[in-house]
Amino acid sequence: MKQHIQTTLLGVTISLILSCFVVNADTPKTTTSQVNYSYHYPLDYPKKYHRFLPFPVPEGLHYHARMTATGNIDDTPRKETIVLIVVDTKPRTFSNNGALSDNCVQAFLLIANMKGSKIEKKAFFKLFDTGTHPLEVPAAEVIELHRPPAGNLKLPTDVSLRLADATGDGTLDVWVKSAHGVALISFENGEFKEVFNRYTVTREKLTKTADVEYYSYDVRFEFAGEKYHRFLATPPPEGASYGTRQKVVANIDDTPGKETIVLMVVNSKEEWRAWSQAFLLITEPETEIDGFPKTKALFTLFGATTHDLNVPTKTIEVQSVPFVFQKPWWRGEDWSFKRVSFDLVDLTGDGILDIWAEHPEGVAVISFQNGEFKEVCSAYSSYKREDPIEYIDLDNDGIYEIKIPDNIFIKGAPGAAGPEWMSLFKWEGTTYVLNNERFYAKNDEFLVRLLEQYIFWQPFSRNEEIYHFYIGLVYYYRGNAARARAYLQRVAKNAEKQDYIQAAESLLKKLPPH
Repeated sequence: MKQHIQTTLLGVTISLILSCFVVNADTPKTTTSQVNYSYHYPLDYPKKYHRFLPFPVPEGLHYHARMTATGNIDDTPRKETIVLIVVDTKPRTFSNNGALSDNCVQAFLLIANMKGSKIEKKAFFKLFDTGTHPLEVPAAEVIELHRPPAGNLKLPTDVSLRLADATGDGTLDVWVKSAHGVALISFENGEFKEVFNRYTVTREKLTKTADVEYYSYDVRFEFAGEKYHRFLATPPPEGASYGTRQKVVANIDDTPGKETIVLMVVNSKEEWRAWSQAFLLITEPETEIDGFPKTKALFTLFGATTHDLNVPTKTIEVQSVPFVFQKPWWRGEDWSFKRVSFDLVDLTGDGILDIWAEHPEGVAVISFQNGEFKEVCSAYSSYKREDPIEYIDLDNDGIYEIKIPDNIFIKGAPGAAGPEWMSLFKWEGTTYVLNNERFYAKNDEFLVRLLEQYIFWQPFSRNEEIYHFYIGLVYYYRGNAARARAYLQRVAKNAEKQDYIQAAESLLKKLPPH
């Protein structure tokens, strides 16, 4: 594809003739050794997968993407996303201990590739149908469930999945278990098939993959999660209560036993789904000492408003990334219906699972380094961003880079005028550091899009200094000192905002002499 741009930008003539856009010469690849599981509670389920079911949702029913897994399960180099979707009735009922009781009438399994926000379906199966609530889904292939074999692996919910090489061909298969039976889905002869009757499934085969157990807590008061509140101030601050949102059991340090990782929030008493602070607790394996699991670390992850809990924690201050001069808008406010969750993934390539904790406006990474749990990356990102915060292995070396997108606000112009800025972080042995040169040095597509935005929106904007700064910064990363100097000098001389002036002056000092 060819794009030609010829225009004059405030006396500077820019001529770009691009015969081919090369955004990234290194295509990221994945291996079958890393499997990531996420269990989604009803307040935090990804609705994007519901598009494969009838819409609008039939009256009296509710769709819930309960669990997702990512792993390479076919003969392509990239990972697939496997999604377990259940259909239950609403309103949901409560058990005697306050937990939500599931009333799943149908369950589906989606296998797909994710391309940004696009979902490319590879296979779609109906796992079971109780027949009590008619719901026709012609696109789903109906498979027969089988009675579970003896010694079947215990999973935390009545419908769950696990990826394991149960067929012995070197490719991960999908093992599904429910109250209605089990299924084994394998990639054979170029397609996904249900193959349970052809293979012997044993506990040993299922436990060869990373042994991670995900639990979620659906309601404000669920007894199984309340025991962890003792690590916070007792009683809770006036006008607030505690809630346990998620628990994961896995080995995440250099000891042989599993740790328990618990996500807790401080709720508003008026609306329990509104939270103001989030905490992450790491305890020793749950062989309780005097009735208490022994703590290894306690982090304050995020805080919109701060209650003085008088509890020693490691506080993670989520900051804006370098060269993005926007502050979190949510300080002083409770968060209503905003997700907060974490996942475990070996980001640093040392064979130990790290903690990836995220809500829509930020992320924090906690890793076991030099004998203790430490925050190794944290960043704020605007909720108006176009792309998700994500980790990705750009070099196929088993070590993940982290991409933090943000949408830059331009005063006096509509939201579409604000350029999206991408910050790339790489692992440097003990922590993550900014490595934007890796993203921008040869990214012609980004530069062209930024210039096009400036040309179109500049007449409507009262802050053209912002465009000048980011265009100059891209040229700085591309090694074009002359172009970088031209734009950054305008910012240093004419800008009104001190943040941009100071950053431009700092970058100008790093440029080589004329």
